[in-house]
Amino acid sequence: MAKLLTKKSGILQRHRDQDRKMLRDRAIFAELMQRKRESEKLHDAFSMPITPFSLYLPQTSPTFNDALTAFPMTARPDGRPMPDWPDLTPWLQMQVTLMAMEQYGTLTVDIHIHQEIVDRCLATGLDMHVYIRDRVRKELQDHSDIDEKLDYFFVIEGNRSKINRWTGTPQSVKTKPHIHGAVVLLDDTDPTAVTEAVARACGQTIGNRGQTPRSVHSKLYEDRGGAYVDYILKYRKSRDSRLPERRHTFSNGAIGGGKLFWEGLTGKWPGFTTMPYLVFTGQPGHC
Repeated sequence: MAKLLTKKSGILQRHRDQDRKMLRDRAIFAELMQRKRESEKLHDAFSMPITPFSLYLPQTSPTFNDALTAFPMTARPDGRPMPDWPDLTPWLQMQVTLMAMEQYGTLTVDIHIHQEIVDRCLATGLDMHVYIRDRVRKELQDHSDIDEKLDYFFVIEGNRSKINRWTGTPQSVKTKPHIHGAVVLLDDTDPTAVTEAVARACGQTIGNRGQTPRSVHSKLYEDRGGAYVDYILKYRKSRDSRLPERRHTFSNGAIGGGKLFWEGLTGKWPGFTTMPYLVFTGQPGHC
């Protein structure tokens, strides 16, 4: 039975705390994007090409490259110290991780979970988020026909909230469970092979019947100022009894790479100059 939203339950206080953190993190992200634009102008002024991480982190050569970035950002817009990685909301953790993944190349995926998997989870009480998480890990990191072990994050979305055009009130719209996520692409990784691997994880080849119509979509990521993370985390505004409250997953390599990038962006690791290429190599396990 769901807990009532009362003072005694503590849920209301947690929601208020989360709302305050979201306001803080949106202000931080807006400043990160402003500094990114300033770094782009600096590259243009010196007629220097933009290379992986050069907008965000001082490079080792040429010697004047420190002048090509507006980072690190050591304080929040209100002057307070920057928060540590564990204190960030999942929203900002995902934004920062995606900023780091983008330096290599990133594929976004939107894939329906096959109805047989949905039915199996509901009938047996399996946590659908955990079940799909483990299947994605196996496809992308354990026994994939893809050469590299690939890092990623994703969320599971089910029913969504929609405003009733006549009453102006929110209402739940029943939707097939599906995942939205991003996979880092290394070297010559084939995006089609990645899409097929995630589709298999979602059961789209169950019984060798092939994909169900309009169930699999993927495309190369293009930065839209944080809009993609807003889009995939919209599930937070709705509830679905088929799914747990926590529905987001990072591979260990993705969360580790995001944390390392955050420390570089905020000057918490003063000797940090550039992202090691092997950050995104796919450590087993999840956060």
